[in-house]
Amino acid sequence: MSSVLLEVEVATSAAEPLPAELRSHGSKLLAVARRLQKIRAEDPKAKAIVFVQWQELENKVARALQGHGLPVLQLPQGKNAGREMATVMKSFTTSEEAFVLLLSLEHAASGSNLTAANHVIFVHPMNADTLSSAVAYERQALARVRRVGQERAEVHVWRFVTRETVEEHMHQLHCRANPPDQARAGGA
Repeated sequence: MSSVLLEVEVATSAAEPLPAELRSHGSKLLAVARRLQKIRAEDPKAKAIVFVQWQELENKVARALQGHGLPVLQLPQGKNAGREMATVMKSFTTSEEAFVLLLSLEHAASGSNLTAANHVIFVHPMNADTLSSAVAYERQALARVRRVGQERAEVHVWRFVTRETVEEHMHQLHCRANPPDQARAGGA
């Protein structure tokens, strides 16, 4: 497994004007939605896990993806969410209609086995108190998908990094701290 970085440019053309409600979520979430739509069109049985860092951002991303017509599952919140969480996880694993599971690092099922997914999307580089912790968060997220039980030959990792922002700098730091050869050997 290796991460693939693509330069995503949202084309604006008079031939394909986007409705205001689709533009309202911003170009990055539009790019994420388009990538997910392309994944689904190329492989109707594909499943994707979309990771964000914070719960508030998770809700924003969910609204954006739903606005683009993508079915999104989220883990329930609250004290008594355990049973509902198991139901959502089972639905993601077994239902052909369940395509996207949206998780935040603040609110995710620790230790979950997510081998039903064959695409992992990071909406942004993860942040933590230390660089090594941030890299470890991302590696743990990938390890939930790439483990015993994964039936797909390939797991695709998509990273969305906004150029010329702090995200680009963070991504470069993550790459230096976790070179591709280390990531493969280390189980990420």
